This record gives sequence, structure tokens and C-alpha cells, in this order.
Amino acid sequence: MSDEAKGRAGFNARHLRHGATGTESDRRSILKEAMRDLNDWDADFYANKNPNIVREETHLNKSLVNDGQGGFRHAKDVDEVVEYGNARIGTCDNDKGEDRVTDTGRKWRSDSFETSLFVVSLPRTLCTEIKDFYPVIDERGEPVVADGEPVMRSRWVARDIDEAREYFMRAAGFLGSNVLTGGTDAIHGIAPNFDEAYPHVQIMADTLGPGDDGALRCDASRMWGSHRDVRDASGRQESGKAKLSRYQRELREHMAQWYDVELETAHRSKSSHSREEWARIKDREQIAKALRQSATRKRELIDSEGKRVQDREEEIDERAGKVRVRQAKLAKREAEVTARERAATLEAQRVAEERARVAEREADVEARIKAYRREIAVQDRHIREIAADVRLPTAADPEVGLATQAVLVVREIARRADQARKVEGRAKRHEEEARQSAESAKQLENDAQVRVNELAETPPFWQQFADNHQSNGVTMTEKFHKFVEHEKKKREPLKSVSSLKSPSARQKSLQWPKPPQ
Repeated sequence: MSDEAKGRAGFNARHLRHGATGTESDRRSILKEAMRDLNDWDADFYANKNPNIVREETHLNKSLVNDGQGGFRHAKDVDEVVEYGNARIGTCDNDKGEDRVTDTGRKWRSDSFETSLFVVSLPRTLCTEIKDFYPVIDERGEPVVADGEPVMRSRWVARDIDEAREYFMRAAGFLGSNVLTGGTDAIHGIAPNFDEAYPHVQIMADTLGPGDDGALRCDASRMWGSHRDVRDASGRQESGKAKLSRYQRELREHMAQWYDVELETAHRSKSSHSREEWARIKDREQIAKALRQSATRKRELIDSEGKRVQDREEEIDERAGKVRVRQAKLAKREAEVTARERAATLEAQRVAEERARVAEREADVEARIKAYRREIAVQDRHIREIAADVRLPTAADPEVGLATQAVLVVREIARRADQARKVEGRAKRHEEEARQSAESAKQLENDAQVRVNELAETPPFWQQFADNHQSNGVTMTEKFHKFVEHEKKKREPLKSVSSLKSPSARQKSLQWPKPPQ
């Protein structure tokens, strides 16, 4: 079980020295804060001064004053408690004006412990925790913030008010019976505080005890210091520190008869801190705990962020590698595109040159055909002229017989026909050459069209790269498509040699006129 969950029984004690004029003003000031439930003005004042006070619960405190008959009653005001103490301590308000115990006893020494102030806290086992109730305040009065959020601390409240009051009265009874030599009469007042961060009771008592003559005297050394009449179990004179440890142990044993409290020594029971100092220590511990938690969270966040950054760097390196590979592929593809563009340009130039050569050869063939036709026409005209010159034998030509003339005519006609056939053969050869040139030009045109289509069907990956790499505001894809359109406009169907006259037509043009009947 952790310390936070264990029930601890103990008390904290501090003492006021009598001083030159007594402690009345100090006692009154302390009582006004402890017994603030007796006065609304005091309750409001200390609630504004102490952020731990829950003003709405101050009425639960119910302060008590010694009734002088061995018991306690509800106090009406602080003055009742002060007056009870003055009656035992003395006030110098006597006939001689002397600073004596009860005004008539022994004289006070200014350095003597006169008043003892006890604080007894309710064990955790008798409390209920309300988490994150108070903001932790630093020494400057500012809320402590960690990770952008205020550091909070718990408030503990009594699980049962009546049980808590019983616990406090038993603790006061223990002090009166086992610590204070003046007994219960030495206790001036009891102030339970249920309206703060932790239920506790403040007990004000004096250090007076009966002497050998029965008169009250300052007995502080017997209670808190080293006194020759107070010895331990081994017979040695018991020191003040040993006495305080014994008081704490005996209180734990006493309260354990009724309540669930631990018997081992509590850390605070050995300390000399006041209740306020102990509260500040706990606040500092809470601040340190919150800061440690904040530092742990920040360290985890930094580690997580560092891991995320490392993973991001690895991812970036991986992507950079992929980008480099992609850039290499793009460069290779760009080189291929450039080469294909250059090849397309060269192919277009070759097609243009071939088209020019085909056109030139077609023009030459057309010229030759026209020349042959002219030559054939001339031959036809000569034959007709020869035929016209041929005469049948008449009486004027007795030497030339009809048969001889016919033979001559036939021979001339055969010779002219043979020449015509040679001319027609040459025309056919030139026509065949023209047809072959036209087919070759057509094939070149088809090959060029296939190349152009291949270049036009560039893969989308290259097209995306080309679209994203513009040159002078015009992407490579647009330049290529413009080139293709330009080539299509330039390309006109080659003039077919089929427009030439068919052999039958040419044969008709070469037919000889029928010989005269």
C-alpha cells in the first residue's frame, strides 16, 4: 500500500515564547484564523487570503472552548478562548503590574515556551478524495501550468463528519493525558477545520503544569526538552527529540484502538515543519511530480517525433531514389523522343525529296509520252501522205506494173508499222517505269504515314512528361502535333499515272488508215 493510501496518526507541534509582554496578540491572531467559523468577517477575510478554504463549508468547523470543568463547549467568539488562556498565563494586569503566571505565580522568563499549537490531521482512511479540485499555486501566487494545462491537486474531505469530530476529540484527550503536564485544563480551545484541502484540527494549549506546591508554573522543559526528572526505559535522561518520537508512537498506538491507522513512523511525524510549511512542501512535491510527468510526456513526444522524422527521412530518401530512377527514365525517354523527332524530320525530308523526284519523273514520263505521241502522229501523217502518193498503175506508167506498186506500198507500210511498234514499245516501257515509280512513291508515303502515326501515338507517360516540360510556352506534344498536321497538309496524293491513256486507247491512236480500195 502506498503512503498516499495509508492512514497516518500523528501531530505537528510548534511553540510560542512568552517574550517581553506575553503572547496575547499572537494567540488572538492565530485563533481568529483557526476559529473563523465564529465570525463571518473573519471567515470571508481568510477565505480570500487562503485559496484552500472553501467558504461554503466553514460553518462545519464548530470551534470549542474549555469550559473550565474538564470538558469543552461551543465557543461564542475568540475572546472566550483568549480570556481562558489569559487566566492561566497571566496578563500583567495586576496590582503590582508584574508578569507572573496567573498574575500571582512565578515570574515569566521571556525565552520560555508559553503556548503550544498542535495540528492533528484526519487519516486518509477516514477521508474521501476529490481529484483535481485545486490548482497548484507557485510561490508568486500564480497557477502552475504544465503542457498548457494547470497542475491540479486533490482535496480530501471527511467521509463522516461525526466520526471525524470523535477522532479529533480523542486526539485532544491523548494530548491532555499523555503530553501536557497541565492535563486537559491546559487546552484553551479546539478548532476543527473541515473547509480546507485536508480535514484537521488546531489545538491551542499552554505549557503550564502544577508544581510541588500545586501552583502553576512553566513546565515546557519537562514536556518538550530534556528534564532531569524525565528518563527513558534505560534510566537515561530523555531528550526532547526522543520525547517527541515517543509521543508520536504512543498517539498511533492509542488511535489504532478505534481506527485503521499504520503503526510505523510517518515521515512527517519526525519533521518540525508547520502545517503551512508542510502544505507548501506537498504543493512543491505535486509541482515536481507534474513537471516530471510533463517532462516524461515531452520526452515521449520528442522520441515519437524523432522516430516520425526518421521515418519521414527514410521515406524521403526512398522517394528521392525513385525520383532519380524516374528522372533517368524520363531523360532516356526524352532522348528517345528527341531521336524519334529527328528521325521523323529526316523521314519527312526524305519523303519530300522522294515526292519531288517522283513528280520530276512523272513530268519526264508525261513529256516523253507527249513526245512519243507527237512522233506517232508524225508517223501517221507520213503514212497517210505515203498512202496518198501511192497510185495505181496507169497507161502513163507502163514500166511499173500494178503488182510492183502494191509490193512497194506494202513494204513501206510494214516499215512504218515496225517503227510505230518500236515507238509504242518504248512508250509502254516508259509507262511501266512511271507505274513502278508511282507504286514506290505510294509505298514511301505509306511508310511515312506509319512513322507519323507511331510518333503521334507516343505513350501517355512521355506525353505527361512532355506536357510538363514546356519550351517557350509550347509543350513538346503540341510541337509534335503541329508538325504532324503540317506534314498532313503538305502531303497531297501523288498524281497517279492511271490518267494516262490505256494501251487500247493508244492502240486506237496508232491505227493506220485503211489503204485505198
